[in-house]
Amino acid sequence: MLFNSQAAKIVSAALQAAVDMAERQRKERAEKQLLLYQNEQEIYIQANLAKTHAQPENLVPVGFNLVKKIIRALAMVYNQDAKRRIEGTDQDQAIFTEIETSSSLATVMKQANRLSKLLGTILLRPVWRNGVMTLDILTPDILDVVWGDVPSDLLEVVITRNDPDGQASAVTFSRWTNALFQKFDYQGQVLEEYENPYGRLPFVPIWAEPPLDSFWLPGATDLVMIQDAVNSILTDLLFTMRFQSYSLLYTKGVNNDSRKQLTMGPGQVIHLPEKGEVGFAAPVAPVEQALAAVENLVKQAAMSNGLSAASVNIRPTEESGRAKLVGNAELEEMRADDLALFARYEDQLFDLFRAIWNTHNPTRTISPDAVLWCEFYRPEPSQTPYEKTSNWRALVDLGIISKVDVVMQMNPDLDREQAITQLEQTQAELKKFDEINMPSLAGFIPSE
Repeated sequence: MLFNSQAAKIVSAALQAAVDMAERQRKERAEKQLLLYQNEQEIYIQANLAKTHAQPENLVPVGFNLVKKIIRALAMVYNQDAKRRIEGTDQDQAIFTEIETSSSLATVMKQANRLSKLLGTILLRPVWRNGVMTLDILTPDILDVVWGDVPSDLLEVVITRNDPDGQASAVTFSRWTNALFQKFDYQGQVLEEYENPYGRLPFVPIWAEPPLDSFWLPGATDLVMIQDAVNSILTDLLFTMRFQSYSLLYTKGVNNDSRKQLTMGPGQVIHLPEKGEVGFAAPVAPVEQALAAVENLVKQAAMSNGLSAASVNIRPTEESGRAKLVGNAELEEMRADDLALFARYEDQLFDLFRAIWNTHNPTRTISPDAVLWCEFYRPEPSQTPYEKTSNWRALVDLGIISKVDVVMQMNPDLDREQAITQLEQTQAELKKFDEINMPSLAGFIPSE
């Protein structure tokens, strides 16, 4: 029994050490992803230089933000803010409008879409703060969680608050469960404790895609690796060019006496021994090869994430709207998947807003049967004026839309009555001026 007891302790300690190591690596990975996205790249370039160069201080760090470029292109749910309304009472709608404003909901959700693509998993936390509703984004580098049989069954959340000055003694930990809130200092002493007023965890998990067997998704780890490679190539290239940007004077067969200096210039005569030679060696910096490698890495990063190579092409190209739509078929499918996810996240967030608001505002509450309707922006492919006009004409001829619909698409700020009024005014003006003899404009109208 003693042996079994000791063995169990050893196994338990080993498992805990493995978990601790995995959690540290997860947080470090998330921290690096965030810093790269926020243009804090130099510390990682310097770290890579220290591994590969004997004198890294001689190299100037060079890089560009590929991670942000691709993440912003992939996060398409809130290219324009969603239109939200509440099906319920006038008070329900008025309260939600207040929440939208005080929480900066449009801005936060757009950022949440981007950070979920970057980090894989984040948490949204509605907070009643200073008498208004606000909305925080919590990232994996400061989070520890406990979940049940499936990742969506969130049971416990611990938030680490690090001291801005790096003082370990100032670090605090906030622990939430369905029943309890606790705050600890760095030694584990309880600083604050009270019953969870909401009876539920005040968090909404946001995943880049549905999780399978882990709460934490890896995020854009492939982009980080390519970002490191690109920065390394560009830094080495600049270092090489510094040494090979100018021709180098050389001599052959000349007695190089350190006490004498070879003088050269207009009017100077140089006496060379037999088979002696003086010249300049031309540089052979692999600039084109290095830049081609960078361009290939960038394109591969884009295409492996569903973007077209043209979206990161350094050489501008013109594409029609139809070509863009066909080329982005994979991207459109990804966006449809994201819309389905964020429609659910919006519902969960509204439900949590209601629970927290009603707890702190018992005399002015959101009704329990109020429902959020969220309409996401659906972009149309980019079209030339000729393509757009041709499509409208075809749809009108088919009887699918009317001329009023065309006016409303041209000016989305108009409602239907205003569009009808504008169309009637335009038609009246056309009829009036048709009676005036005007020269043909056929020569001024561009063809397709």
